[in-house]
Amino acid sequence: MNTDASVKNKYNLMILIIEDNITTSLLFKERLEYYKLNYKIANNGVEAYKILYDAKIEFDFIITNIGLPDE
Repeated sequence: MNTDASVKNKYNLMILIIEDNITTSLLFKERLEYYKLNYKIANNGVEAYKILYDAKIEFDFIITNIGLPDE
């Protein structure tokens, strides 16, 4: 993977991260900010649902934790 600064901000992407682990969320946040990508983080499925359907934001990628607890 090329981590050169010229790669930063090449794409105007919107990414939704669904993650209940704070450490993992912070790692995603750090990487996404490094590449100047737009993102939202949901801590659970209910928050993700609200972001997806209530906020009417279109996402290019959704990254989720497959083992989220039931709400």
